[in-house]
Amino acid sequence: MEFPFDAQTAELFDNLFSFYGAINPQGAVLALSGKIFEKTFTNPNLLIGYKLTDTVFWQSSEQNYRMITDAVEAACKGIMSKTTLEFRISKEEKSFVELNLCPVYTQDEGLRKIKHIFLCGQDVTTREQEIEFYKKRSEQFLYAAESAEVGLWFWDLVEEKIFSTPKCNEFFELSAHEIITYPEFLDVIHPDDKQNLVGVFLESQENGTEYDVEYRVLHADGSIQWLSTRGNTYLDTEGKPTNMMGVVRRITERKTADEELSRLHALERKARDEAEDANRTKDYFLAFVSHELRSPLNAILGWAKILLTKEVDAETRRSALETIERSALSQAKLIGDLVDSSRIASGKLRLEFRPMNLFDAVNTVFNSQKPAAEARSIKLEFTFNTEKATVF
Repeated sequence: MEFPFDAQTAELFDNLFSFYGAINPQGAVLALSGKIFEKTFTNPNLLIGYKLTDTVFWQSSEQNYRMITDAVEAACKGIMSKTTLEFRISKEEKSFVELNLCPVYTQDEGLRKIKHIFLCGQDVTTREQEIEFYKKRSEQFLYAAESAEVGLWFWDLVEEKIFSTPKCNEFFELSAHEIITYPEFLDVIHPDDKQNLVGVFLESQENGTEYDVEYRVLHADGSIQWLSTRGNTYLDTEGKPTNMMGVVRRITERKTADEELSRLHALERKARDEAEDANRTKDYFLAFVSHELRSPLNAILGWAKILLTKEVDAETRRSALETIERSALSQAKLIGDLVDSSRIASGKLRLEFRPMNLFDAVNTVFNSQKPAAEARSIKLEFTFNTEKATVF
């Protein structure tokens, strides 16, 4: 039985399809034609009467044979099908074709039966090669990302579906192929970082802009990990967000190093400030001690000169010697404090409140200044009504 194609229809089909024809409800070829047979050097009319599945064009692999067999069986049951198969042009050459099988019905005594099955095929080798190329390329990219400890995710904002790589799931303590949902994603975000992260995502979705954000996630064992996510949101022609993608990296080690560096900088700054304070304190102390050294020294020199150059009574002599002794002791203590000034630089100097007799202090000053006053013919007197004036 030859399937009727008029010349006009055949010319149209030649321009539309790589091959076309028909098979009967049992799968035998009724008609077969097309430009693809020019490459096979085969007259397709010789195949009429043979089962389509038994022709050599589908014998490239067991899987390919099983696919066309299933497609023909489905068409014979009235099911339309579209299948991409390998078409064997020669032993060395194969092409990919998209085979369409469409049942055509007829009415026979009121019953609807399959008259024949129209088939057409289109050479999609270029398309399939591109798909295979990008599939391999995507596998290479995925392998590179996984090797670099980088997670990838894609968020379909229309369907509300998130697709993620195994490494991305690992960062959020999910199994390799578990589906991530946005609420579950937010559940593991550190409470202090959640508001900022949501704000960054919303701004990116509103404006279709890139984003770059760092945040913490809480793991089940209580540990905290730092993550960095960078990506973009894509908008449709109406400015509505359609999808969002991101690249995720773990940056805990870097954050820990940054925090340690900041801590060391703070300690260094504190030590430097303390050293500067100690130097200022030491300078003040040295200035104070230098001034205080002069007073007892003046008293010692003044009374020593008087005793060497003048005749004085026993009481004055005794008072002079006592003043010289007190001044020497005071100077010795000041010198001791000066030697201990290194303790000030290290912050180990202790100052304590102690009681002192104000009379002794004023009397010492009076006696230390009296020789200088007398040398200038100045009469210096000290009057008091008690010798016990204790202060702290």
